[in-house]
Amino acid sequence: NTICPGVVMSDVMYDDLKKMDERQKLEFERAVNHCQPLPPGQMGDIANTTLFLASDMGAYITGQYLLVDGGTSIKAHDFHPAL
Repeated sequence: NTICPGVVMSDVMYDDLKKMDERQKLEFERAVNHCQPLPPGQMGDIANTTLFLASDMGAYITGQYLLVDGGTSIKAHDFHPAL
């Protein structure tokens, strides 16, 4: 199985955001909001998916790509950075 994450607010992402000026932060937020319907994920969202797949509840799931992307896969095709 493979977990395919969307935008996840990791420690590295938070460090990168600290380096951005206000304009860059607004552009980042606008891009994320435009390309996925849910807010950015947290590291725990991916960890919980991993735990599910490793648990007995996921025992019958084999060879799958699990999209854990806040809806990016259904909305990203509408993304136009120039908007």
